Amino acid sequence: MAKSVYLAAMIATIAIILVGFFSVSVADDAKAKQFNSEINQFVLENELQSSFADFDVNNKEVYCTIVQQGIANLSKSASIFEAQLSTFKENSFNTTEFYSVKRNYLLTNMILFRSFLRAREYCDFNTKPVLFFYAEDKSCEEECGVIGAQLFDLKDCNSFRAFNFPYNWPTYEFIKILEVKYGVDKPGTLVIDGERIDSLQPKEVLAKKLGCV
Repeated sequence: MAKSVYLAAMIATIAIILVGFFSVSVADDAKAKQFNSEINQFVLENELQSSFADFDVNNKEVYCTIVQQGIANLSKSASIFEAQLSTFKENSFNTTEFYSVKRNYLLTNMILFRSFLRAREYCDFNTKPVLFFYAEDKSCEEECGVIGAQLFDLKDCNSFRAFNFPYNWPTYEFIKILEVKYGVDKPGTLVIDGERIDSLQPKEVLAKKLGCV
């Protein structure tokens, strides 16, 4: 009798664990689908901005105003999405699902970076492009955390646009293009308008380099 009760309790416990696992898995799948849907919309809007360059532009001022506004909106959306993605990583049970979603986002972010550079060249934007290479694991947790906080605190000066990418992570091999182009060889590296900075800077010095002073 005691063995039967023990067995029944064990089976019930396993069943509860399996139900919990299934529920979490379904929730992760639903969240991943939502993220990918948002990424697809993000891609469409970004491609629209890029396609403007193919139109016959008779009024540069109007064209550049529209493109600049569009990129600003996409950049704001990207910042919000990054924060949501970070929360998804912390709460996600399925690591593979997270990396799949983040890979899609990072590909889109590279496209946005390309569009930003093209628009800046044509329209003479004063906004500086900034690349921040951080560590996907905790190997740069303290230094990268400080740099990320500095960029966040200074973002309201609107003199730069930061594009964040994990350094040397096998799941995101395409980022190697940027790492090689700008000579990045470690996480915690900033590239400000083409200038590589591979050591932590005082906030006042960084603000000056970003054009915030």
